[in-house]
Amino acid sequence: MKRKNLISVVSIVLFTLMTTSLVSAQWGPRPMKRHMKPRIDIERLAEELGLSEEQVTKIKAEQFAARKSQIELGAKVKIAELELRTLLDENAEESDIEAKIKEIGELKTQVQLARMQARLALRKYLTEEQLQQLEELRRERGRRPMRRGRGWREPVPEEQGFEPDFGLEPKELKKRQEI
Repeated sequence: MKRKNLISVVSIVLFTLMTTSLVSAQWGPRPMKRHMKPRIDIERLAEELGLSEEQVTKIKAEQFAARKSQIELGAKVKIAELELRTLLDENAEESDIEAKIKEIGELKTQVQLARMQARLALRKYLTEEQLQQLEELRRERGRRPMRRGRGWREPVPEEQGFEPDFGLEPKELKKRQEI
């Protein structure tokens, strides 16, 4: 019974690793520039919120420290995943495999916590008014569809009073075009 459980766990992990490898191979390598870009465009944020030079400097330093921490944690995750593959290849004990999977889970949790802490750290450098402006910007951004990697952007035509014609009958389309 224990042997069947081990085989099941190993099969699931191998299937997951192979699937993610195939998917990432289809997408191709990600451009390096995307990884180096901060999640928050501080220059644009400074303009929109009226940040002082001192605020911008402090936020940039915080972003740098957070990004550095995220890179280090990400490297630890990759190393632990590599070690897991080695354990699976060597037919290691089930307890060793489970321990490594738990370690990977804990590292990924640390990555998520670091991201959230970096986002929350921004608050300590903003005034109450700037925090309110930031919340308004986030609400606006939340209502619009986002394109991956584009950050804040101009409203799409639907938000400027344009209604898409999806699902309308040809007669209704013609009436709208005449108006």
